[in-house]
Formats: sequence, structure tokens, C-alpha cells
Amino acid sequence: MSPPSPPWAILSRALRDFRRSAGAMIGYELLFRMASFAFLGPAVTLILRALIARTGRYAVGNTELLDFILSPMGVATGAVATVLTFFLAAFQLSGVILIAEGRSRGRPRSASNAFVEVLRRSPELLRLGLILFVRFSLVLLPGLTVVWLAYWAFWSRYDLYFLTTSRPPAFWFGVAVSGIASVVVGGISVRLLLRWLVSLPVLLIERRGPQDALRVSASRTRGRPWRNVTILAAWLLGAWLLGLSATGLIRLVGEPMLARASGSLATAIPLIGTLMTVHVLLLVGVDVVVGIALALILFRIDREALEPGTADPESAGVGPTKAPASSGGLGSRRTVLAGVLAVVILSALSCLGILDTIGDPTTVTITAHRGDSSSAPENTLAAIRAAIDSGADAAEIDVQLCADGVVAVVHDEDLRRVAGDPRRIVELDFEELRRIDVGRWFGPDFLGERIPSLDEVLDEAGDRITLNIELKMPRERADPTPLVTAVLDALDRKRARGRCVVSSLSYEAVAEVRRQAPGLPIGFIIFKALGDPTRLDLDFLSVRESVATDDLIAGARRRGWPVHVWTVNDPGRLASLVDRGIADVLTSDPRTMVARRAELKGLDDIDRLLFWYRRALIERPWSPFNGAGGPRPPPVARPR
Repeated sequence: MSPPSPPWAILSRALRDFRRSAGAMIGYELLFRMASFAFLGPAVTLILRALIARTGRYAVGNTELLDFILSPMGVATGAVATVLTFFLAAFQLSGVILIAEGRSRGRPRSASNAFVEVLRRSPELLRLGLILFVRFSLVLLPGLTVVWLAYWAFWSRYDLYFLTTSRPPAFWFGVAVSGIASVVVGGISVRLLLRWLVSLPVLLIERRGPQDALRVSASRTRGRPWRNVTILAAWLLGAWLLGLSATGLIRLVGEPMLARASGSLATAIPLIGTLMTVHVLLLVGVDVVVGIALALILFRIDREALEPGTADPESAGVGPTKAPASSGGLGSRRTVLAGVLAVVILSALSCLGILDTIGDPTTVTITAHRGDSSSAPENTLAAIRAAIDSGADAAEIDVQLCADGVVAVVHDEDLRRVAGDPRRIVELDFEELRRIDVGRWFGPDFLGERIPSLDEVLDEAGDRITLNIELKMPRERADPTPLVTAVLDALDRKRARGRCVVSSLSYEAVAEVRRQAPGLPIGFIIFKALGDPTRLDLDFLSVRESVATDDLIAGARRRGWPVHVWTVNDPGRLASLVDRGIADVLTSDPRTMVARRAELKGLDDIDRLLFWYRRALIERPWSPFNGAGGPRPPPVARPR
């Protein structure tokens, strides 16, 4: 085997490849993006949704997610999702590799020719992805087993919220064991990744089968892991610096222009549209260049490792040495121009009615999470009174059944966090709960504060504040019917159905509410989910902020559902959530959030528009892991 070339030599050859075939490579990248947007991405989504739908549900989430993942259908869905994700990434890289290989042998390929060839080789890419999934799964399985054992040994007897907030010694023992297992599995995975680094170019260029490609890749990368790590690290650093430079340039040019537009809406809208177009073009350009660079690095690492006498003709000094500076010709230029034109048109269309798409802060409601839990002990009558005083529109409370069937308002399944008592709620009668002080931990002003019943909270709230009642199911996930029936009975006793909504992390629980009380609004709380939650039988979604993607918001709004986001305690986040079409914000500090909403209500149309775009410059930067950022108008008009 020939001695390894230094990292700078690999990178310089990759740069040379790009200069000589830039038109064809950029054209292929744009073709891939258009195909992915129009066909490939939607096809993958439909396949995964169809698999999940075979469970009888359009989506699974939260407490049901682990059961689904461990089921045969869950394993199949995970395998398909992983293989298809690899397939899309391999599809993107493959065309660039084929263009570079053709150019090195004096047979230039156009962008469309490379795309058709990759499409023809798709079955091989899928088989390679499946083999990689199986091999990496065999590595991950022992590590996941250790994590599962650590859970049952150290964490299973604790309420998970107590574990993550109070962090007793058992939490750290579990973290240590899980962390060691994760480091070992991660190290082995990285080592395997480096061994199989050039399997894709071997499969494409030498027309080997997937198994053979992996074997050859392991042979060619042997003895060169640190060199290859250095090359990949240089690629990551270069990608980050390029993205940082692009976003910095946009801010440098955009801020002075925005300052001049602050006097007129007629000036601001076209200026924002122009900046949006330039913004998107520049960041998409960075994304394209970074993707091409990775493909060329893999190509050159593979070609450099060939045995003497089998290197590509040009680098070995054999065959054609003169070729056009940029292969691909007119077809590739047309592809590039078509891609750029598509971005310009989409950006221009997005500017039409842009002001109407920015959320209206007057329609956004503020919900006090567990009452005003920043001013009083959570889920107590004091917290409800504080929530009313804060000006919040609603208060969220958590309810569970006691051993005697009374509905108690308390979050954790035990009393460790709020009273230092390890007993579980389901093991105690309500009168036993009443004797426990849950205010002492919060402060001396709340000594003697007790856990209230749902009836007491309904009386305290009256018609002064809406209640969002979260049904808390015990860890055993028993039948939700008793809890649902008890909650509805309390609402009927207090004639409170018209001023309450019901939500839960358990879809079975809210489905039971729908069965017993069809007119009562229900919402699904989502921490993590697979599938399409917008196809469930609901009235609203309540999601963690990171789950509130533009696509999810748009899907919910098409159903006429408001989207609630939790738990947001930074008032600086409110404006962004409003602009994206969020209908309700759950916060532990409602007083501050209500004040921030009042400030946003004071903005005129120009201020709202410029404020939205300035945030877009900051909140959607480019990185090698999330691709092109850039501003996008919210997917819907205004919250309901």
C-alpha cells in the first residue's frame, strides 16, 4: 500500500476537483435539493407514517414511545427510518463523487447524467444502508442493555422529574454507568465509521457489492485513522467558518439597510424581500459547497489509498491531462440557473402578505405552569391565586388519583421533591396527603400550604382564570378511566366544563375524555413523538419548544388547532413564538411573560416587521449540522 498523503494534500486535491467541475457539482446539488423537496422527502415521510399507522395510530409519543420502539413494528420503523436517512445522505454525496471520478478519467458527467446514474444505483445504496444499520445495531445493543439495567438499578424507584431536578446520589450513579457505556459504544462506533469511511466511493466507482465495499474500505483506511480524523475535523472547521462568515456578512450589510427602512412600510417590505432572497441564496450556497466538499474528501481519501498502479489516471500521470476547466456544459449551467431562479421565486412569493403572516401578540394567551410556580409552591391554592394576580389567562395544574379515589392536584408520583417523603400518591388517602406540608420547601411565607383537591382548585379559580387540567397517569400506566371519570365528576359538581380544558402525556387518557365528554377540549402533550400528531382526534397540541417545528405548527393550524408551547421562562423567546403562530405559552413566570406581551402589543407594523427579520438573522444561523438557515415567514396567518 502506498504511503498516506498528508491531510493538506487530500484537501488540495479535493479543492482542485471542485474548481474543475464546479458547474456540474453545484447543478447536481441543486437537482438533489429540488428532487428531495418535491419527491424524495415526501416519499420517506409517507413510508414512515404508513408503518406507524399499522399500529392503529397516526402517531405515538411520550410514555408509549418506548413500548413502540421495543415492539417488532417499532424496530422495523427504526430500521426503515435509519436506512432511508442514510440513503438520502448517500444520494446527495454520490452524484458529486461520480462527477469527480468521471472528470479524473477524462469522461466529464453533467449534473443530470450523474443524477440519473445515482437513481439507477439506488438499490445498492439502500442495501449498503441496511448492512450498516445491522452492524451498528449490534454495537449499540450491549450499550443500550447497560443503560436499561442502570435505569432499573438506580432510577426505577424514583419519579423521573424528581431525579432530573433534585439529582440524588442514585441519579449520578446511573449517569456514571450510562455515561461509561455511552463512551465505549461511541468510541467503537467512531472507529467503525472511520473503517467504512470510503465504502460509498468504492461501491460507486468500482461497482462492488455493499459487503465487498465495506471490506475494501476497511483495508484502505487501515493505519490512517488519525490522518482521516484530521481531514474531517478540518472540513468541519472550514464549514463552520464559512457559515459564520456568511451570516456575519448578512448582518453587516443588512443592519444598516434595515435602519434606513424604519420610516415607511412601503419601503420596508420590498427591502425585507430583497434581503431574504440574498440571505437564502447565500446560506444555501454555503450548504451546497460544504456538501460538495465532504463528497470530494471521501473521493480523494479513497483514490489516494489505492495500491500503486491502480490510482486514477490523472493523478498517476496516465491518460488525459487536459480537459475543460469546468465540465458539465450548458446543461449544468441551466440546472444552476433553474435552482437559483426557484429560490428567488420562492423568496419573492413568501414576501407577499408577509405582514399578515407575522403573529399578532394580542391573540396569544399566557398559561401559568402549575399556577404561578415562581411566586408560590406549585399546584397549590396559593399558586392559583398568584396566577390570577399575575394577569395570566389560564393556569395549568396536574391531577392524580389518591388511594381513596379523590382527585389530588400534585405533579410528581411521590412526595420526595416537595416534602422529602418517599411515599407515592396512589398509596395514600387524601386525608393523609392533607397532613403533609408542601409549602415549607418553597419558603417560610408558605408554611402549612397543603395539597389541594381538584374541587378546591375549581372553587379558587372560579371564573377568574381558565384551567388546563393535565391528567397524570401512574408509572404502571393503568386504565385511565377511573381518573377521567373522577375529573369529569368534579367538573360537573362545580359546573366548570366551560372554563376548563384537559390534556395529558397519555393519548389513551385524552381519548377516554373524548369518549366520556365529547364537547370538552382535549390536548396531547408531546415531549417526543413519532408520526403525525396532527392526524389524531384532538383540539390542541401542547409541545415542548424544540418540538414546535414550522411543519408541526402548519399541520396543526390546517386542522384549526392552536399549538401551546411549554415551558418558556425567557421573555425574550415570546416574540419569536408569536411570530411563528404559537397560540399559548406555558410559563413558570407568568407575571414577566404578561408584561412582555404588553410590550409587544405596543409595536406598530413596521417595528414588528423589522423586529421579526432582525431575530431571523440571529435565530437561524448556518451550521454544518442544520444546513441552510435564513428567515422563513411563519407557516400560518394568526393564532386562533
